Amino acid sequence: MKAIILAAGKGVRMRPLTEKTQKVLLPINEKPYLEYMIDNLLKIGINEFIFVVGYKKGQIERFVKNKGINATLVEQEKQLGTGHAVGLCMPYVDDEFFLFMGDDHTSINDLKALINKAKEKPDMNIIGGMEHDEPERFGVFKIDDEKFLGIEEKPEIPPSKIINCAVYKFNSSDIFPEIAKLNPSERGELEITDAITALADQGKMTYIILRDWFTLGKPEDISDAEMRLE
Repeated sequence: MKAIILAAGKGVRMRPLTEKTQKVLLPINEKPYLEYMIDNLLKIGINEFIFVVGYKKGQIERFVKNKGINATLVEQEKQLGTGHAVGLCMPYVDDEFFLFMGDDHTSINDLKALINKAKEKPDMNIIGGMEHDEPERFGVFKIDDEKFLGIEEKPEIPPSKIINCAVYKFNSSDIFPEIAKLNPSERGELEITDAITALADQGKMTYIILRDWFTLGKPEDISDAEMRLE
């Protein structure tokens, strides 16, 4: 099984920690943050990785070499959005694949649930979400009678309490044609969430609820991550 991991960003909100270190490699309990994710993915049977790199790409190259994993590095020279980043990986995947953000962490149990859902519904694309008390700060699931309808970004009135955790399983034949149709969003980027909403309109998306997921968004998240990943 293959996984694409996005690790090209500059980690601006994590400065000054990211001035010398790629965000996904910041030390958590003296271990690179990304290593926790890779170890979990290996445990569930994902054994081929595609890293989208950019900022401090050499550090990711060294990490991959030291870890000894089967990995391809794809450079995103300009930060043109998550849709653009995934689109760059099209030559390297020809079936289903999983997609994760390098600055997120998903528990082994949630990853197993994702794998089980993928086996249960092989024709569907899957998105992982989690209930949150402040959904208006995130992309929020639109759901009708447990049917996934799309994502609304930072809405004033959230359509649900389930936020997008950017944990995905895609079928190549579904997602890449939609990425090819993307137009830049208001912030000038090609957004993978727009392609996901298009797939939802076609009835090709389903979802799972995650129980133990978190992200490194700001420097103070480091201490929380160290407690969670002891």
